Parts: sequence; C-alpha cells; structure tokens
Amino acid sequence: MPTALEGPVRAITFDFWNTVMAEPPGGLEAARVERWESLLEQLGHARPRAAIVAAHASAVDEQQTAWRANEQYVTTDATRAMLAALELDLSDAEAAAFDAVFVHAALGAGVQPCGGIEPTLRRCHAAGVRLAIICDIGLTPAVGVRALLTAEDLLDLFDVTVFSDEQGTYKPDVRIFEHTLSTLGVGADAAVHVGDRRRTDVAGALDAGMGAVRYRAVFDDLDASYRDAPLVIDDHRALETLVAIP
Repeated sequence: MPTALEGPVRAITFDFWNTVMAEPPGGLEAARVERWESLLEQLGHARPRAAIVAAHASAVDEQQTAWRANEQYVTTDATRAMLAALELDLSDAEAAAFDAVFVHAALGAGVQPCGGIEPTLRRCHAAGVRLAIICDIGLTPAVGVRALLTAEDLLDLFDVTVFSDEQGTYKPDVRIFEHTLSTLGVGADAAVHVGDRRRTDVAGALDAGMGAVRYRAVFDDLDASYRDAPLVIDDHRALETLVAIP
C-alpha cells in the first residue's frame, strides 16, 4: 500500500502529463511554433521563427510563475503575452485563431500514452475502480487534453476529468483533490493519486488525505525539498496490486 489507508482502494486519480501521456522532447513547442509561423504569414504578419520561439518561451515563463503561485494562467493570457512580445496588434478574430493553436498543435505534437497505462486503466475500469484525471493545465487547455485522450480511446475510461483551467485551482491545493473525490463519490481514505511531481502530486494528495504514488518512468522528480511518495513506480501495472486485480 502507498500509505496507511483505512480501507480498500476504490478510486485512483492520475496526473496527465508524464503520467498518462507524454510529449517527445520539445514536441509541443515545435508544433505550436510551426503553426504560428504559418498562420502569421497567412495573415500578413510574418515574423522570424526565432522571434516566435522567444515569445513562446516568455509565455511559458509567465505560466510557470503563475502556476507556482496558484494564480490561474490560461491560453488567452499566453496569447496576449506573445502578441505583445511580437509587437502585433491583431483583430479579435485573428487573435482567436492564434489562441486556437494551443489546442490544435497538441494533436500534432507526437504526444503518446505512457508505457503500460492503457492496459492498466482498462483492467482497473473493468474491476469497478473509479478513475479520474487531476491535471494542472499549462499551455494546452482542457479541451486539448481531452482531445488527446479521445484520440487514443482513453477518455471514456475515466469517470471524471478535472482540469485547473476549469476548476480554478492548481495542485497541490487540496481543493482540486477534494472536488475530484466529491465528484467521484469516494472518500480520501479509499483513494490514491498517481503523478510525477513531488510538489504538486505527492504533497497535494497526502495533504488531502489520499494515498500517493510517484510515477517516474518519464520524469524522475528528485527535488528533495519536497516529500516523496511512500510508493515510487516505473510501471503502471504495479497499481493493479493496490486494487487486488489478479
């Protein structure tokens, strides 16, 4: 067991990025930049690729700062920042097309399910375990993440999907965990959260009274300034032992 739970595990919640699915290194950035470069040329506002890359990096920096402060930062904020960095004054329709790249680029960025996640989800789902996603949104909004899950035929395996840009808080704020558990109808003492980051996934789950598992096969978070999970795994199939699936 990943922690001293009082009863059997009835629900497993998952982080999304680097836990359920992962991008190849630089995949999202490359897909976005390519689409923005093409779009700006079509609109008559061509900019050098290097300038677009720099503008994207500044938006990522803003998002990371907001994320750590638990202050919501959504794609329209990133679009505003990038247009300012590129010294562009677009119409509302043009800006909306620019913003839409955050959704559409995700499907062309080579994002793939993490190893072993699909069979584990299917076995847990078939066994009646409640499944959910708790995802901190970066620059791919909830609609884009759901599209990625749909493309891999995974979305319907989850009873609940909770995203920070819709729910209003980031992990490790316990409210996003409590909201998910309430929607699932499962108490914290019968639920386990699986994620790759100590600060958000592990600390947030433990503070919410859940079990915590750190998945390190894609990103191994070694930041010792935050507590680690009682259980660290490299293979999602290890989760099946928590719910006694033979």
